[in-house]
Amino acid sequence: MVAEFRVLTSNFSAENQKGPAIVSSVAKSGGQEFHGSGFFYARNFELNANDALNNASGVGRTQNKYYYPGGTIGGPVLIPHTGFNKSRNKLFFFTGYEYFYQVLDTGLLRATVPTPGELTGNFSPSEIAKEGSIIATGGPPGQLTSAALAKYPGGIIPTSQLDPNMLALAKLYPAANADPATTGGFNYVQAETFNQNNIQWMSRVDYNISDNTKLFVRYNLQRETQLFPVGLWWRNTDQVPYPTSVQGKNRSDSVTASLTHVFSPSMTNEFVFGYSFIGFPNVFADPSKVDRSKVGYTYQGLYKNGVAQIPSFGQFGPAEAALVFNPGGFEAGGASSGLYANKYMPSVSDTVAKVWGTHTIKAGFFWEWIRNAQPANNNTNGELLFAVGSAHELHRA
Repeated sequence: MVAEFRVLTSNFSAENQKGPAIVSSVAKSGGQEFHGSGFFYARNFELNANDALNNASGVGRTQNKYYYPGGTIGGPVLIPHTGFNKSRNKLFFFTGYEYFYQVLDTGLLRATVPTPGELTGNFSPSEIAKEGSIIATGGPPGQLTSAALAKYPGGIIPTSQLDPNMLALAKLYPAANADPATTGGFNYVQAETFNQNNIQWMSRVDYNISDNTKLFVRYNLQRETQLFPVGLWWRNTDQVPYPTSVQGKNRSDSVTASLTHVFSPSMTNEFVFGYSFIGFPNVFADPSKVDRSKVGYTYQGLYKNGVAQIPSFGQFGPAEAALVFNPGGFEAGGASSGLYANKYMPSVSDTVAKVWGTHTIKAGFFWEWIRNAQPANNNTNGELLFAVGSAHELHRA
């Protein structure tokens, strides 16, 4: 779809309004004859070697895939049974389409999650040992104190004494799925894969208004569903998949129009209009899976702000408690936009080129307005962290 690609780092002329580096491209256009193309790019995990960390953790190859089919066609615009553009020198079109089928991976997830017995109050030494050996202190998993064992013989805590709110959150951890003895000390190991599919459609129309006046209009469309199965935009050590994926239903639309007029063999004027919009709405794939009232978490939090999203919980870094983490802000744009980031960029420019003898002089103006509409992304949903000190445990919301 691209006819010309340039990277400029110096010697900018009047039509180049920004620096210090400029990357520009020119879309293909149609001609007097019809031309088309088809293409297909493929990449499959079957041809990959396994990752060293996967090998060390007893995990097979990550099953990522990339398939990109597409095609283009261009030529003169003809209207059957009329004489319009009969000479094929007035109006032309070009259009191209590409589909991106992508199965990506987010890297190997390794963490320590509650065992099935612990979720029922079983904190016996044998059950705790199933957690593995990766904790903040670098030593073995913590055991109940002698006082606690005296109160709870065998380390069995009656379910009636478990806080149902904390138990509701603990049940949102993924289930333990690995033997810590073979994974380097982790009882949860997962090569998380997800789809991130995309389409791009570009079209251009060229119109020769006269021998001295040319117009073209180009439109480019992109649509993508970007999944974030672990956390939005970034991932922390020991973080595990969120109870529901965040869906980034991204879109991009841009249009460019250029009108060029030749006043004389030595004087040319070009007027360019451009408009681009990029939208990044991020919503929960299944909001009920992180809704406090739906999962059984009834605490309101410190600020009583009415946010329905569960608090983040767990521990950052190598720890006894894996991290389930996503900041708040998803309520800002409602059910359709969630935590959004919308970019608007209209621009107008005009450049005059005049040749005097052996010299060329260019002058013009450029106007652009860049607007970013994006709410804050803070811990409005609350945060429950677990930290171990010399003689205490710290919980904060």
